[in-house]
Amino acid sequence: MYGANIAALGSTQDSTGSVEFLSTVSRQFGIVGVPTIAVQDGMDKTLNAYRIYIRLFYLVVFSCLGLPFASSQPSSDIPEIIRRAAHNQDQSMAVRDHTRYRQQLTVQRFDMKTVASNSASEIPPGQKLGERSTVVTVEPSLTPDEKGRYEVLVRVVSDTDDQGRPKAQVDPKAQPGLLVEVLWDEVFFPLQEEKLPFLKFESITSADPNVVQFHFEPKGKTSSIILASGTVTLDRKTSTIERLHIESLQNLQSLNKLLGRIESLSADVEFKLFRGIWSLPNSASGRGVSRLPHLDGLFTFQFEESGYEPVMKIPDPESTP
Repeated sequence: MYGANIAALGSTQDSTGSVEFLSTVSRQFGIVGVPTIAVQDGMDKTLNAYRIYIRLFYLVVFSCLGLPFASSQPSSDIPEIIRRAAHNQDQSMAVRDHTRYRQQLTVQRFDMKTVASNSASEIPPGQKLGERSTVVTVEPSLTPDEKGRYEVLVRVVSDTDDQGRPKAQVDPKAQPGLLVEVLWDEVFFPLQEEKLPFLKFESITSADPNVVQFHFEPKGKTSSIILASGTVTLDRKTSTIERLHIESLQNLQSLNKLLGRIESLSADVEFKLFRGIWSLPNSASGRGVSRLPHLDGLFTFQFEESGYEPVMKIPDPESTP
């Protein structure tokens, strides 16, 4: 297991409500050079440029708000396989943050006025207003900026306009729709160890003897951290996540006030093992309702992630418990 060691911590807030957490962090996970991070309100370059390391964020939140680090749910009440899966989620997220990979996202927008006459589960749910398909590469910078922070570099490789027509010229620094790394971290890694005390689990009978399934949801209301509800399917032998169905995410505004304008989001996520041990997202699809300026109304999405190539040191599979 790895942890975070905060050597220095400060915060600033300006008149627009932007908040910046500055810290120097080292992880006990055989990984050197974990970045200092920045968190700012605004769906701008900063939000896409800096990956928020959720483990550190919750340490900060717990410390500042006086929330308990210990679980209010006794550890014996958390299924052992869930605790192992959560440990793997933490490790997998850290490994992913030290690789270069490819993302492809296709988002379709629909007219909310025509949705009411259709079934809530029907796709397409109404008159299509637009479609955008974007391919990017994501990787950590190998050198820190002037504040000691390591940027997450998101480069647009191919893009379309809002009607799905390929662009002749692509801006590598464009801000494409839902391609916000901090949002996908919450969709793909909802069972991090820090979140287990705030979740309750119910076993689901599965017809497949090779997997174990649980439904999970928040134990109560909290406004300080992002929590998911859904169903997880685990490999019975390895305790790694094979599939996630996310029913909802609550408290997105606790991370960024503009993310709070995403009123609902559901997703089905498929995972693949990287180097035989770390469970990383492979594909996802879902739908939601947003009041974001560039994504107003109901939307559906198709997401793919692949091509993980380490660019920073990661632990050998043999060294991971």
